[in-house]
Amino acid sequence: MSDTASSSNSAAPQLHEPLLNQQRPWDEEYTHNNGRGRGALTAFLLGIGAGASLLPLVTWAEARPFWAYLVLLIGFHFSEYALTAAFRPDTLSFDNFLLNHSPAYQVMVVVCWVE
Repeated sequence: MSDTASSSNSAAPQLHEPLLNQQRPWDEEYTHNNGRGRGALTAFLLGIGAGASLLPLVTWAEARPFWAYLVLLIGFHFSEYALTAAFRPDTLSFDNFLLNHSPAYQVMVVVCWVE
């Protein structure tokens, strides 16, 4: 009887098991550069960012230019991905969001936010 209990416990995942393993093929969708899950999660977060920017855009008059800039910036990054998906789906990847364009671009975006 203890043999059956131990064999059923050995099939259960352990708590110290790493998050990414070969038994769960969907993990690759979030870690691989061309994974659809990674693109979907990024699009979801960009949508949340754009939606969250709309309320301050309407209510906070002093900071309206910044929030408008942020909505347009998010729209730009999403449209780059959407246009690639529409016209070049064979090359579609996370890189099409252009969020990791170059270190110089990322520095300039942060400088614009600080300004």
